[in-house]
Amino acid sequence: MRKYIIGAVFGALLMLSTTAFANKPLMEIKAWLWPTPIQINVNGLLTTSNPDEVQVLNYNDQAYVPLRYVAEKLGATVNFKPEGTDWVHLNGNRITIDSADNQGLTVKDQDGIISLGNFQFIPKHGGTMLTFQMKQNKELPAEKPFLNLSFFDRQHKLIYSQAVTLSFYAHGKGGVQTLFVQLDALVPTLDASQITASLSHDAVIGELPGRLIPLTESTYILQIVMTDAQYGWAKGDGTVLRTTDGGKTWLIATPQGLQLYGAGSSIANHDSAFVGNHAWVAKPPISYYEESEVTVWHTDNGGQTWKRATLPITENWEQSSSALMNFIDEKNGFVFLASRDGENRKYSIYSTSDGGNQWTRVAEVTGLVFFTQRGISFLDSHNGWIATGNRLMHTTDGGKNWTAMSITLPSAYNQYRCYLDIAPQFFGTDPQVGFLQVPISSSQGSLVLLYVTRDGGKTWNPSGENVVSDSEEMKIIDDHTVYMLSRKKAKNNFKYQLYLTENAGQTWTLKSEFDIPSLQNLYTWQFLNLSDGWISDAYPGKVFGTHDGGLTWTQLRSPK
Repeated sequence: MRKYIIGAVFGALLMLSTTAFANKPLMEIKAWLWPTPIQINVNGLLTTSNPDEVQVLNYNDQAYVPLRYVAEKLGATVNFKPEGTDWVHLNGNRITIDSADNQGLTVKDQDGIISLGNFQFIPKHGGTMLTFQMKQNKELPAEKPFLNLSFFDRQHKLIYSQAVTLSFYAHGKGGVQTLFVQLDALVPTLDASQITASLSHDAVIGELPGRLIPLTESTYILQIVMTDAQYGWAKGDGTVLRTTDGGKTWLIATPQGLQLYGAGSSIANHDSAFVGNHAWVAKPPISYYEESEVTVWHTDNGGQTWKRATLPITENWEQSSSALMNFIDEKNGFVFLASRDGENRKYSIYSTSDGGNQWTRVAEVTGLVFFTQRGISFLDSHNGWIATGNRLMHTTDGGKNWTAMSITLPSAYNQYRCYLDIAPQFFGTDPQVGFLQVPISSSQGSLVLLYVTRDGGKTWNPSGENVVSDSEEMKIIDDHTVYMLSRKKAKNNFKYQLYLTENAGQTWTLKSEFDIPSLQNLYTWQFLNLSDGWISDAYPGKVFGTHDGGLTWTQLRSPK
């Protein structure tokens, strides 16, 4: 007897759980079960389905057969990704069907675990989109999570190498699938004889030249980090900037092929760090790109060349994360990946001890409220702090475990509440001495207290009763000298007051008071020593400098 069912035919055809479609409204239809066998002949191998086990539907006098059953009998691989499970399926469900014969999959790794082939190179997003098919011949070794691809020219000279985190692509032994990999270099079209593949514990290091293009137009300058009076770095609008003349002119130093969203984008998710002639850029995948890796780029020669490293991420949420970065010196640094889960935000921590070539997963941390790059600092490879809300978190084992430290306000400020967003800073000759900026507020207004530690951050105490209102981030010169900048609204602009302490905050002196008519809004500032300082307005990227401790300021950069 013919029977009918009510439901989602699409889910039944794929023989997948209809719960995967729960977030989308489905149209209810009527279809008939049609007990019809399916006969398939592949190269003389004939199979016929059992109608009681493999069901066919009749809808509007058209037959609908189970896609997975038919495709797999034909030697193809079928996969389904529900919306939101990874970077490429954020905007909808997707079904993939892959079929390939072994003749087209000619590139194998050293142990024959995978076979690759049918390569296509498509210029896209300033780099090259590589698509290819992969067949998994054996179980993937857990100790070798990376697929390393290397590209050669016809003279067998290496053009470029890039790692792929295979666990985010592989679907099981015996299946064929298509991979989409956004290469960070303009790789020309090559045939299979010019491509090699290997599986390894560590990701291969790719290398690209920097651009070093003069910057003349308006842009964002979000942070200035000068290493001496002439050389320095800045965060730009989706770029890394470099100056060699004290901030008068700037070069775009971002590596060729690296795609970053600018400061005005709501999905800007990268971060950068600078130490001397070294710079790093950490970049999670961008959801509109076909990529799965979290990469860290490093230059040790002022941006002339860059090396591309890959973090050994393990969780799907890390593929749509934001990056925060902190480097202690030229060798030791940390990357924090932050999920986009709001109140349930997760953080994973990675560390390096070789300047960013190889990275180790340290831990996954939960229970922290949102914090920014300036909310992270490390004194050494073991001791670090996170300024997060009204708590100061401290680790003594390189980020594996964190404990909360209490900040006690002086009795005169019991009615105030503190909100920490700047981590402790350690400078100078004594590593035991550090400073913590503690903003406090109440109905009476906002103030900033300076706390000091003399035991390497184990305890923190107010350094004095003097406070500065409406203060910017403090700038530490050494273990007893600190600048602090305050702003007050004037008629058509701001008036700035520069305070100085030379006794670790016991007393403060008004060093200078100034206003700059062409400076609409001070966004970032730095003092390298008691004399040399810089300020910028974020946009359009004006830069001003002083060589007399803030008494006078000169405009260094005037964007077009």
